[in-house]
Amino acid sequence: MRVVVSLSVAVLLVHYWEIDVSELSVLGIRLRIEQTQGVITTVLLISLVSHFVQWSGDFLSLRNWNVALKSTEVPILFGGKSKLVSKLELYLKDIEKFRESIEGTEFKGADEQIASLANETRQLKRFVCGDSAFAWFYVVGWCLVLPLTICFWAWAVI
Repeated sequence: MRVVVSLSVAVLLVHYWEIDVSELSVLGIRLRIEQTQGVITTVLLISLVSHFVQWSGDFLSLRNWNVALKSTEVPILFGGKSKLVSKLELYLKDIEKFRESIEGTEFKGADEQIASLANETRQLKRFVCGDSAFAWFYVVGWCLVLPLTICFWAWAVI
């Protein structure tokens, strides 16, 4: 992200501040403006592709964060009727199943402790949702929309 944004901002600053780059030299070699535009375009394109590959990994990680696969009929690999359920929801279901399984056994007082644990876990749900909203804003807005907007703006002025 940094390379895409940095290079794009540099292009925009040169354009809008009308900086003269006709005397630009790299390692003692003078570059013509046509050469620099081609190099900048190529570097921007390569950086943008690299950024998109990295962003795709971030997006997949975010999408699968706090998610467990719950298979109903056919494995998810084959596009069956599987659905995504949060790990927190599965944990709450496991607590309820455990509570039902110990009913009528010698575990005295365990029912109250399990109910207390389930209530505390339900309270965690609102924190998970809040973090999730910020994570979506960060990954989609800050790490995808912003760099793409700045990059395409820079391409428009090249």
